[in-house]
Amino acid sequence: MRRPFFHKLTPSLFLIAVAGCGNSSTEVDVRALSISPDQGLVVGVSGTTLFMAAAVDASGMQIDIAGAEWSVGDAGVARIDGRGMVTGVTPGTTDVTVRYGGRSATANLEVYVP
Repeated sequence: MRRPFFHKLTPSLFLIAVAGCGNSSTEVDVRALSISPDQGLVVGVSGTTLFMAAAVDASGMQIDIAGAEWSVGDAGVARIDGRGMVTGVTPGTTDVTVRYGGRSATANLEVYVP
């Protein structure tokens, strides 16, 4: 029995289709990124507080920003985890920054002795 010529093409077409399924189409155009509270937050040494972030796209729709990168300017003053939870380390001030989609937002944090 003779097979049609395309039976040899099917695996090749499948590989091309899979190779074309990269994640580049999932990139989101972040138009604005905000952090809250945005200023003057005070926390005691060993105290914790949660910073929040929000982003919107070009149409003003809110974007899920799971995986945003959080950091503090002075790790000697405060620590921050991947969810935005800050823990005071020693008295002082530092900046808290969130980065996502090529944008960043910064807030000021003061740590005091309770």
